Amino acid sequence: MDVKHVKVRGFRGIRCLDWTVNGTVIGLVGPGDSTKTTILDAIEYALSPRWNLPISDSDFYNVQPDSPIEIEITVGDIPAELLSEDKFGFYKRGWWRDHGICDEPEDDCDSVLTVRLNIDTDLEPSWAVVTDRHAEGKLITSRDRARLGVVCLGVEVNRDLAWGKGSSLSRMTGPVDVDDVLAEAYRVARASVGETQLTKLADAAKTAAQHAAPFGAIPAAGFAPALDPAAMSATAGALSLHDGCVPVRAAGLGTRRLVALAIQHSVVPDGAILLIDEIEHGLEPHRIRRLIRHLRSASTGGADGQTSASRHGQVILTTHSRVAVTELGASEIRAVRSNGGVTTTFTPTADLQPVLRSVPEAFLGRRVVVCEGATEVGLCWGMEDYWQDRHSGESTACRGVVFVDGGGSQAPIRAQSLAGLGYDIAYFADSDRRVNPTVGQLSQAGVAAICWDGGACTEGRVFSDLPWDLVQEALDLAIEEQGRESVIASAASRLGRNANSLSAHLDSWRDACTTEERIRAALALAAKSSNWYKRRDRAGQLAKIIIKGLPASQNTDLASKLEQLEKWCYD
Repeated sequence: MDVKHVKVRGFRGIRCLDWTVNGTVIGLVGPGDSTKTTILDAIEYALSPRWNLPISDSDFYNVQPDSPIEIEITVGDIPAELLSEDKFGFYKRGWWRDHGICDEPEDDCDSVLTVRLNIDTDLEPSWAVVTDRHAEGKLITSRDRARLGVVCLGVEVNRDLAWGKGSSLSRMTGPVDVDDVLAEAYRVARASVGETQLTKLADAAKTAAQHAAPFGAIPAAGFAPALDPAAMSATAGALSLHDGCVPVRAAGLGTRRLVALAIQHSVVPDGAILLIDEIEHGLEPHRIRRLIRHLRSASTGGADGQTSASRHGQVILTTHSRVAVTELGASEIRAVRSNGGVTTTFTPTADLQPVLRSVPEAFLGRRVVVCEGATEVGLCWGMEDYWQDRHSGESTACRGVVFVDGGGSQAPIRAQSLAGLGYDIAYFADSDRRVNPTVGQLSQAGVAAICWDGGACTEGRVFSDLPWDLVQEALDLAIEEQGRESVIASAASRLGRNANSLSAHLDSWRDACTTEERIRAALALAAKSSNWYKRRDRAGQLAKIIIKGLPASQNTDLASKLEQLEKWCYD
């Protein structure tokens, strides 16, 4: 199965969403509160077999229960039994890849069903399969929704690591009275657990281990059923999955999530729809990469998905992890934006693939400053504490601002492309060379271009506008990092002087009949060509020097552009 279209009205932070999904592995990225998790919950609520949804007034948009929640999920690759005439054959619709839903199905289009979930002021959910021809629709039971094969993995996973009512382990085990097994087990004490009456549970535990391995969760001693000392009562759920003598629920969060996902996935029909919220939660970087690769391979029938039992139809996940973003391709990313309750998704163009690899943080913020290079990024980082103090302790991070290295000449291109994905973008760069697209074209694309006046590089602007005593401090910083001999020689060559004739004190240079203007220009050229500050930590230290000089340099271009950048970040 796979989700073709998602329509949401009035659910939590979503006033309106119309999303044509397209894709087998889809990663929803974006800043916090962009409604990524709400999208997953909407799909799960509409398609899962749950009947007692945890709905309250706060789940209505703007907490207004008078405006009902309406969720419509259109699903393709439907099990044949659901398309029979006695089920939903008369409610079948068509799907065109390029044009979307066709209410009257045609012979050469895909067959789909649209499931609608309605929740009114009484908080009672109702599910129906609908078409434009039959607006009222036909009731779809929880049993029929279960055939749609939706698996949702959130943070709470312990339920699926025990044999309890409705748990995935119980579904994997098949018909067996767990209560009777537990009662007998307690009569003969803990030692009896694992004898012949638990053979079927032991087989299920071994099957769980087989399914968990490809997801990256390998038991140390082998999974087996055993009494859980944390639930010592003769009730369903007291019998849980163990790794040797240790309950799996006592394992790390990442391992528990992987095992739960594997178990859930194993008990749904072939072609399951996997919904994973915050895929990185509890996982190390190498396990995040491995999990995404396994999910991709299984969904496309690759090496990890050779058997039909391990195949699933679609994966929709959310993430705030740079590791997950870099592992996903541009065609698999969907940037989610929310504006005034209207949620939209954007697919990055192929030219943004290098940005995904080099600066994935650009896709995780609300507002992005695309800096020309490491020097500009370091200046921004160095200015953050100063700006925070000026804004009552509110950091740029609180405003969802991310500073990224645009990669030199690629920076304006990346800024323009990111603006096309709905992000607020500023471009912070030198002005000593022509850029393509031009500053004017960037402005037309909605990018706030902040560049130094007068065709200056960042080093030139700094050395030109800093007070003289702080020029000395900037030189001292370079000497501290690169050594006196190297720094003085680089500057002396720009002045046409012998390095041995110059000390580390700028006043002596000026006393040697070299003008201050020439010294500033020489230092700027030397700093740029010798990369004095082209490292983020060095540029951050340079920013601290700049901050000390701002009161005395308010009328300079340096102060003006930094103030302009500050205003953009806090606008």
